[in-house]
Amino acid sequence: VSSTSTTSVEFSIDEDTPLSRIAAVSTFALDYDAATDTLSGRVSGDLKGTVELVRMDPDVPLQRLWSGTSKIDGKNEVVLFFFTQAPANGSRFAGAAVGGRAWVAGEEGTVNGELNGAKLTATVDLPGKDDLDMTVSLKKKNNLLKGKGTLGASKPKFKLVPAAGSGKKIKFKSITPNTAEAGATTTITLNGKNLNLGANVYSDNPSVRISSVVRTSAKVLQVDITPDAGVADGTAVGLRLVNADGQTADKCNILTLSSDDGGSEPTVSFANDVQPIFTANCALAGCHSAASAQQGLVLEAGSAFSNIVNVPSSEQPSLFRVSPGDADASYLVRKIRGTSGITGGRMPLNRTPLSAAQIDTIATWVNEGAADNRESE
Repeated sequence: VSSTSTTSVEFSIDEDTPLSRIAAVSTFALDYDAATDTLSGRVSGDLKGTVELVRMDPDVPLQRLWSGTSKIDGKNEVVLFFFTQAPANGSRFAGAAVGGRAWVAGEEGTVNGELNGAKLTATVDLPGKDDLDMTVSLKKKNNLLKGKGTLGASKPKFKLVPAAGSGKKIKFKSITPNTAEAGATTTITLNGKNLNLGANVYSDNPSVRISSVVRTSAKVLQVDITPDAGVADGTAVGLRLVNADGQTADKCNILTLSSDDGGSEPTVSFANDVQPIFTANCALAGCHSAASAQQGLVLEAGSAFSNIVNVPSSEQPSLFRVSPGDADASYLVRKIRGTSGITGGRMPLNRTPLSAAQIDTIATWVNEGAADNRESE
C-alpha cells in the first residue's frame, strides 16, 4: 500500500507476489455503510471495477488465506483457499455458512460449505475439473487446516497453513498507557508475543476509533486510538488483538476512557447555547446560510455541527474548524476571535464582532468536548 486516506486506498501488486497475474496500480474510492458494516465503491486505474469489503470477525479463524500442497492425479499440486464466513442461527460456529475462493491444481473456483465446531465440510466448484468435496478440521494447537477430499479419481489429503504469520499462538501482556482521553488521539503500546506483520486491533466499543496499528517487533504494536468526544468518564473498552494469519483473537486488557473535563457534565449546550449564536450572526444571506455558504461552511440549524466538528478548514486544512477539547487549536474559534495568523478577516466578516460572552460560550463548548446534543433542535 503506497498511500491511504479516509476515502481511498492506492495499492500496487508486484509480479512476484503469490497469486498476482499482473503488476498494477489502482485507487479504491470507498463509502462506508454503517447499517451493513461494509465498504463499497469503485476501483480506477490499471484495475477497474467495483468492490465490496466486509469486516473480518476476530472470533472467526477461517477468514484468512490458507496454502499448501496435495497429491492430485499423481502430482504434488499447489492448493490455496480464501474463506469467508457468515454466522447462522445466531451462532458463529454451529452451522455457519462458509464461502470463498480456491485455487486447486491451476484451476480457480468458488467455495461453498458449512462449519460445525472446528470441522469444515465444503465443495469447491472448479470449472475445468470435477468438483472437489473436502472435509478439514482446524487444529488450533498448531494452527493447521487438516483433512481429506475427493476430486475425480483422486483422494487428496490437505495440510493447509496460514499464508501469513508464524502459526504460533499470539499472547497479550499489557497496554501502556491504559487510559485514553475522549475527543483526543492517544498512542498506546500493546505488548505481546508472536505478533506478525498485519496484526490488527479491534475495539468492542463503536465510539472508539483505531486509526493506526504499527508493528515495531514481534512483541510490540503501536496503536493510535481516538474515543469520540463526549464518551462518559470511566467507560471501559475491551480491545481484541488478532494476527494476520487469522488466529482467534486474544483478549487485551481493558482500556479505561476519561472525559476531557474529568467527568463533569458539560456546562454549554450546542443546541441551546451555541446554535442560537450561529443562527443570529452567521447563518445569514451572503455568509453561511445553505444558499450562500462561504468556504462551503453552512451554519444553519441541522447542518452546523456536521460542518465544523473534526472537519478541516478550507482556508487552513491542517486545522479542524472545531477540534474537540481544544478551542485554541480550532480554526473557527480563531476566526471569531480574530487571532493573528488566520487567513482573511475576522468573522463575522464586515459585521460587528461577537461579544466576549458569545465567544466564551463557543470556546467553552469546544473545550468541554464539542458534544452533540442536537436532539433538541
